[in-house]
Amino acid sequence: MDSISQILSLNSTAVSKMVAGQCKESSMALCEATYVLRQIISEGSMPELLNPSSMPTADQLLSTASLVQVHGEAIAWDANPSFVNGAMFPLFDRALSIKIHDTASAQDLLNLDFVRRLAAVVLYNKGLLCHCQALQKGDSREMYKALSYYQAAMGSILSAHDHLKYTAPILVLALLNNMGHIRCHHHDRDEARTCLDMLRHIFDESGAEEFLEEEDSLFFYFTIFTTCPNDALAIAPAA
Repeated sequence: MDSISQILSLNSTAVSKMVAGQCKESSMALCEATYVLRQIISEGSMPELLNPSSMPTADQLLSTASLVQVHGEAIAWDANPSFVNGAMFPLFDRALSIKIHDTASAQDLLNLDFVRRLAAVVLYNKGLLCHCQALQKGDSREMYKALSYYQAAMGSILSAHDHLKYTAPILVLALLNNMGHIRCHHHDRDEARTCLDMLRHIFDESGAEEFLEEEDSLFFYFTIFTTCPNDALAIAPAA
């Protein structure tokens, strides 16, 4: 329990630092949180966690309930316009904070599947930090580093025996959106289209609007149905 509390505290600190634009301090907190997570998760499980072999299907990621409440908070950063403009996906630039539902039991918090859900949030935040730094500097290497963290977070979601029990819709949507942003930027059209199709399917089928705050719901809605500057990737608006 002490380790779980430490991870939650470190992630909270990292988010507050990102909101304040203190990237170095946020990175340090996230690295420490990752270290604690590695102590909890057996080394034998880490390759599966950090190196997912393939993208999941949308149906694998559908979820309507969670013991974890995940909340997005806008962070402070300044992008290089020449590096951002033209992307099909607007960046979801919200760091994710975690709150445990009152219904979660001590047994839930000690469950390895639950720890993997926490790992997914921490890895997403690490990816977002790299993503924003890449956009600030125009650094493609940092962009691919961000993608590796997002993929690791997705792998963490899928590595649990019960994939969805602790998975918040906003986490899955944020991962797919930002992975799509990177794929689109690097002209990986098939991968970008896959992210968009999965984003749309999950948004439609999971009832995500019931779980998201209005601002977040509108962000994903407009990303899916109206943000299509590239005809090769565009999808038709909903009827």
